[in-house]
Amino acid sequence: MTQSDFIEATNRIEQYYDKEYTNEQRKIMFEELKQWKIERYKKSIAIVIRNSKFLPKIADIIQASEEIREIQNNEDIKKVKCDKCNGTGYIEYDKKMYEQIYKYVCKCTCENGKNKSNNIPTYQEIGLKL
Repeated sequence: MTQSDFIEATNRIEQYYDKEYTNEQRKIMFEELKQWKIERYKKSIAIVIRNSKFLPKIADIIQASEEIREIQNNEDIKKVKCDKCNGTGYIEYDKKMYEQIYKYVCKCTCENGKNKSNNIPTYQEIGLKL
């Protein structure tokens, strides 16, 4: 991001909150965020404006950026149709122990299951017959 892009986008925040950053705050913010693409900065500002009552600090802007990244990562994971797990990646099953029936979950072997935690075994690993 160029300094002029940064100033233009930052002016938008200041106009919205009717407050200004100090020159030192602007300098620090630019130094910390200059490697960002301007689109990322603008999207982060938009989230901050929706969620913050006060002129945001750099930590608020960075946190908004992390929220964007998390949403994008979740959207990037494409689900496939699977009759075993109904597209969830998990298969529920019952197991009887000590005269009680307990619910357990394992991973499916489809693409949906491959995107889930490696700490959870697949139904094949536990010997579940589907």
